[in-house]
Amino acid sequence: MTGSELKQIREAIDMTRQELASATGVDYGTIWGWEKKNSDLKAWVPLALASLGEGKFKLIDGEIWVRASTQKVNGFIEPEYEQQALEI
Repeated sequence: MTGSELKQIREAIDMTRQELASATGVDYGTIWGWEKKNSDLKAWVPLALASLGEGKFKLIDGEIWVRASTQKVNGFIEPEYEQQALEI
C-alpha cells in the first residue's frame, strides 16, 4: 500500500488525518508524511485500517474492500462493500 492509496481510503471513509492518526496510534505528521511522500507503507498499516471499527473495511483475499452502503435483508441490516484497487 502506498501513501496515495492510504489517502484514497481515508477519504473514502470520511476520516480526517487527525482521526486516522488517533485510530492507528501514530501522530498527524506521520499520516501527512505518508500521504505526501507516496512511499510504500509498512505491512501493519493496511491491517490497522482493516481493523478500524464499525465495518468500514473488509479484507477479502488480501484486498481491501470499503463499505459502500447498507441494505436490509430479512429485517437485518447488511453492509455492501465495493472493491478498492489495493492489495496488501
